[in-house]
Amino acid sequence: MRFIGALPAVGTVVCLLVLAGCGDEADSTAAAGLDTEPARMVKRMLADAAVAKNKQDCAFVARVNLRSTTKIICPSATAQARRSLRTVELTDAAVHGTGAVVAFRSKAAPNGAAAVLSRDKQGQWALKQFGIVTTGSEDTGSRKAVDAYLEAVRKQDCDAYFKSAYTQAAETRVACRQELPLTRELADALKANPTARARYLGGSRGLGFYGLETTKPQPAYYTISTATTPEGSLRPSIVLAFQRGPLQ
Repeated sequence: MRFIGALPAVGTVVCLLVLAGCGDEADSTAAAGLDTEPARMVKRMLADAAVAKNKQDCAFVARVNLRSTTKIICPSATAQARRSLRTVELTDAAVHGTGAVVAFRSKAAPNGAAAVLSRDKQGQWALKQFGIVTTGSEDTGSRKAVDAYLEAVRKQDCDAYFKSAYTQAAETRVACRQELPLTRELADALKANPTARARYLGGSRGLGFYGLETTKPQPAYYTISTATTPEGSLRPSIVLAFQRGPLQ
């Protein structure tokens, strides 16, 4: 994977991740277009952050940030950051079960980028990544990536995890220490449900979504997001994130 540039006023995932296409099974897209809840949410967050000068102007952004991995910084630290946010123009959106993609263009990403969202346990949309650039090629490997990722999480195998997941850490040992422990809840669910298998929900703009249902020790549902990497990468497809979601 390679990174190009950065989007001001976005926290946690602060770089544009170049990825390739998606979609190796039947697509169960539920809705598409900018008149969808994820698109409206992202649009309002960016609009508020683009003009906010104090915390009182950021109430909506703050509520979404509480449930999100990637956080929109509000109020922005500089006028330049606010101007950058004002260049973001949403172009399309698609909902795939409990996952969603919101596409946009901006000064930092003139050829287009995307935000990745999934529903949390309360059924509310949470922002998982922002600024993912896709190349649009076909994906045939996301199922293998998900299966490898879930097996790595089940065994808490850091080497296998590092090969199958997108990590903030550039080194395996750092990912072992900082990121793999965050998957222990999912690991416990997988150990208690050895036959559980993720179901493909759909995908668009080089991003895909899977749903995983488990019944023990208590019923749970997880949304898993995926993307394929550029041609020539060591990993043809990776898992971006998982999110505990509403029971289906």
